[in-house]
Amino acid sequence: MKIRILILTISIIFILAAGYQLSFAQSKSNEPVVKIGIVNSEKVLQQCKRGVAYQQQLKADQDKTLADLTKLKESMEADQEGLKVLKQGSEDYFKLLKQMLSKQSELETQKQYQKQRLEGKDQEWTKSVYSDFLQAVNKIAQSKGLIMVVEKREVEPTMTINDMMISTRPIIYSGGCVDISAEVLAALDAK
Repeated sequence: MKIRILILTISIIFILAAGYQLSFAQSKSNEPVVKIGIVNSEKVLQQCKRGVAYQQQLKADQDKTLADLTKLKESMEADQEGLKVLKQGSEDYFKLLKQMLSKQSELETQKQYQKQRLEGKDQEWTKSVYSDFLQAVNKIAQSKGLIMVVEKREVEPTMTINDMMISTRPIIYSGGCVDISAEVLAALDAK
């Protein structure tokens, strides 16, 4: 009976020692036990082909809108100058005043309309490309055996200290994480 207890005790000590050695060896390996990926969505969405094309289209649209608004503003300012040479209270004065106020109202209406239109276009574009972005992240994460992918944002050199403090920084350090940004960018460009 004592021999059985001695053998059982030695076996338990041996199993515990082997388990400890195995866990110690695993913790020293370069491969992280928990695989977490990171992705810089802002960078990926700006640098993908659709992002670049959208930015170019948006710039052209903004340039056209700005030209139209500038033309309307210059016309309104010309009417203001015309009012200075007309006799106040005359019929021509009131006609020009009405025309100038109409242009002023049109200018403000166009500014508000263009702002809302561009915001709507931006939301629609983001919605359409973001769903593809999420699909690409999911596919790449699964292929790499990642259990989680988190957002990593870069601090831009043009940011003020207040911008840096205010901006959301979900990751401050990401050593050992797998950065899949380049692969997600390639997957988005492949579509």
